Amino acid sequence: MDMKKIIAIFLLFIFVSCYKKYTYTEIAMDNGIKVIKKNETIRAKDDRQAYFKACRNIGISFMAYDMMKKNLDEGILLHIQKPIYFILLNDKNIDITHTVILGSESKEYKLIEDIYPSVIELINKKTILKQNP
Repeated sequence: MDMKKIIAIFLLFIFVSCYKKYTYTEIAMDNGIKVIKKNETIRAKDDRQAYFKACRNIGISFMAYDMMKKNLDEGILLHIQKPIYFILLNDKNIDITHTVILGSESKEYKLIEDIYPSVIELINKKTILKQNP
């Protein structure tokens, strides 16, 4: 193995090890019952970045549900799970959903507001929950 390959593997190892694993769980409503719709791993440098990615994920789910709601019969729509919120666990399995705050002036908040406006309501509810547990 030549020196360039060794350096490349070493740099890749350092890059990958800098990211933490987070568990994203999406909760949905299915015929009036809360169910786990999605459970996946998010890789991020820190809690704030992981929270932003979680907001993006649920934003995509909200948008997909809204598109289906507009285009499907009401009878079919009854069989589609409606996303309602998410839970984000850090690499130590601690729930950080209500501890990460994206300030309304942050670029992440503004991006979510522009692309996924329905997520802003969820973020604001989370902030209220944090203040009034």
